Amino acid sequence: MDSLASRFGFLKFVLNDLNYDNWYIDQLKQVEVKQFKDMLKKYFISQRMSGVFLLPKTEGAFELSEIQKLIKETLWQKSADSVSVKTSKSQHKSQHYDTKRKLPELIKTSSGIKLLFQEKPLSHVISIQAAVLGGLRLELGSPLENKATDWGVSHLMSLTWAKGTQSKNAREISSLVEGHAAGLEGFSGRNTVGLSLTCLSRDWQVLAPLFTEVLIHPTFPEDELVHYRRFTEEEIRSIDDHSSQICSKQFLETLYETHPYGYWATGSLESVSKLSHQKLNSFHKAWVTPERLVISVVGAISRTEIETWLAKLEAEFSKISELTSKVVLPQNLPEENLLTSPRWVEKKIGREQCHILIGGLGIPMLSKDRHALRILQTVLGGQSGRLFLELREKQSLAYSVNSVSFEGIEKGYIGTYLACAPEKQEQATRSIKEVLKKIAQKGPTDKELDRAIQYFLGKKAMELQSDSALASYYCLQTLYELSIEEDINLSNTLKKIKTQDLKKVCEKYLVEPYMVTSVVS
Repeated sequence: MDSLASRFGFLKFVLNDLNYDNWYIDQLKQVEVKQFKDMLKKYFISQRMSGVFLLPKTEGAFELSEIQKLIKETLWQKSADSVSVKTSKSQHKSQHYDTKRKLPELIKTSSGIKLLFQEKPLSHVISIQAAVLGGLRLELGSPLENKATDWGVSHLMSLTWAKGTQSKNAREISSLVEGHAAGLEGFSGRNTVGLSLTCLSRDWQVLAPLFTEVLIHPTFPEDELVHYRRFTEEEIRSIDDHSSQICSKQFLETLYETHPYGYWATGSLESVSKLSHQKLNSFHKAWVTPERLVISVVGAISRTEIETWLAKLEAEFSKISELTSKVVLPQNLPEENLLTSPRWVEKKIGREQCHILIGGLGIPMLSKDRHALRILQTVLGGQSGRLFLELREKQSLAYSVNSVSFEGIEKGYIGTYLACAPEKQEQATRSIKEVLKKIAQKGPTDKELDRAIQYFLGKKAMELQSDSALASYYCLQTLYELSIEEDINLSNTLKKIKTQDLKKVCEKYLVEPYMVTSVVS
């Protein structure tokens, strides 16, 4: 219905002809072969052709003769004269660029703020991200009141963080941000909460004070809280509409008995209904302190501008430091115990699909197994991965199948997700285990390993193309005490991974330990 309404609006107010679609279809039906040929002769001619070739850095001189031959044989020409394809010298040479990224500069303030700064003069934007450890992990691992009443505070905090300050309401903030084509929003996850801003570099002087104000002096106004509390409650209710989410939720609840990672990040209907703006303010004051804060700035901004802004930020923090009592937060939480036997959880709701998630405890972020495990996940996952080829292509057991994982500050999880017809549940479960055992015994082929490494490297490089992605990467890597050079050295690290390494991690995390099997059908 919404598509039709949108189309009618377009036809009326853009084309001013509600009958346009009928006319257009009639015109399509009248197209004849001769019209195709006339169109090709007019537009598909060699003189109109341009070519751009993106080559590996290791590629030598690129030969155009085969392409020239194809042009002469296949494209129309304005005259019967032979086609001359002109190429400049630069087109004959592979263009090599220095792709090694310049590392950001780390600035530490006297109050404890860590700021990473990378100037990119050719950029037109500035991206800034500020984050502290918090999220689901600390709201439950170190609640200010208790788990039952604090669950979901991070999620609701992120939604309402930029909706009001001591001097501006939500409408005024929105007008200022959107009026400058910028984006300002909070975020949260299992381990962190934070605030991000992306704006045009020319608007920095206008929006930087707003970012400071929202970061330090949010008020989490009651009217906004009422709206986003209702929004969150609908999110929680909607879980029951999605079998895959039910499957994931009961998997986590069964795998983790004590650690907060076993909880759903949005909270529960009961806990969210009790969250007040006083509660959000209390968590904000406890978490967002200078010594816990990491900020990263990437874009067209000078160090002088950063230092000026940072001095003002510290001055604002100093105004409230004496009024805020320090809350002692744990650096680490107790690890979840390993399973002592297999666990099975199942929910029957009469759906036409069966959703299965089989997995167990994974690794923390700093685990020495993390690189091998990530490549194993790549070997298993995706449409060219072992799980897809074996379970879907060869055995027709699955609608969808993939490898899933999460690395936490403490142990995360790892497993295999599959959706299939209900009658194929037992066979699919058995086949998942067989594929994993085969990898643990024989390992992937050399071709699979090489493909997985190249795919992983390419995906990582693509993920870090934008200023905002780099700002997020620098901020979180520093917050988690991981190296910001990890992606630069990633190629050399992954090239050292051998088939034997993947066999070991598959045996260690996916075959040998006891597993949780979560089923929804």
